[in-house]
Amino acid sequence: MLKQRYLALVALLVLIAISACSSNKQVMIEEPEPEPQPLELALLAAAEGADYYEDQMYDAAILAFTNAKKLFEDAAPTASEADSIALNIESMKLNIAKSHADLAYENMELTLYNEALQHYQSALAIYQSHQPVRITREELDRDILGTINNMAIVTQQAGMYEKTVEYYDEILKAEPDNERILNLKFNVLSNNLQDDERAFEALSDYANVANSAPAYVMLAERYTEKRNFTAAEAAYMKALALREDADMYARLGNFFRASSQWGKANTYLEKLVATTLMSRPWLWFTSRSGRTLCSLAIPPRWLSFWKNPSPSIVIPIPLYPSPAIIMVAKTGQK
Repeated sequence: MLKQRYLALVALLVLIAISACSSNKQVMIEEPEPEPQPLELALLAAAEGADYYEDQMYDAAILAFTNAKKLFEDAAPTASEADSIALNIESMKLNIAKSHADLAYENMELTLYNEALQHYQSALAIYQSHQPVRITREELDRDILGTINNMAIVTQQAGMYEKTVEYYDEILKAEPDNERILNLKFNVLSNNLQDDERAFEALSDYANVANSAPAYVMLAERYTEKRNFTAAEAAYMKALALREDADMYARLGNFFRASSQWGKANTYLEKLVATTLMSRPWLWFTSRSGRTLCSLAIPPRWLSFWKNPSPSIVIPIPLYPSPAIIMVAKTGQK
């Protein structure tokens, strides 16, 4: 009985000792790491998107930039002004649009025209819906028109010519004086759709509204290409009424020479020489390099030199910046 009591007492003392030892130990509780905030995650996602873009992995870049944009939006309520949330969101939008545009270009090179058009449409939707923050309105409009121009190119290559005309019309609404786009539209109508009536109607309407010499010259040159010399002359005369200068004389001289109207060609070539004789720099040609002048509409009295051409004789010929200008000079005024 005493032995049992003794064992019980020993056991009790051991428990007390263990309890005392454990009470002297300091228990270390590891606190969980704080979860990253949306702003931190947004910056990481943006950096990831930039890496994907650098590696030309545009699909992955779009996903990363889209995720970053959402995280920046989530961070906005608690962010400070220094966090530049609006600027970062704009950057992500523009990065997404640029990635779509680059994907479109890749698909176009692979003749995947539908896919290319879809990506350009995605980029265009971003540009058109965006309110500028740092980017200027002018820069954004340039991106919009550039994307529409690319869509016109894609649809033309895909044989979707009516859509091409629609896209060029969109550009012309914003830039009615854009002669390059007007010419491209003319080419699609005339060459691809074989619709000269609509093609010349577009140029004629533009010329009448603009009422400018360049517009009528462009119309005249197109009529000349189709060998409709009567309509071309009428357009040139309207251009001449608006701007009578050396360049116009040269264009008319070229036109009347091309249409074998030699008398009229001589009239305007003489006006050209009279206008520029004392005001233009001179370029000297040997008779051999100038021999092509024999084919021009030059009065016979100007051509006496060509009866016995000599390589040692030179004639002065006025130098002009326009490739459309025909060089002529009276040989008697050496």
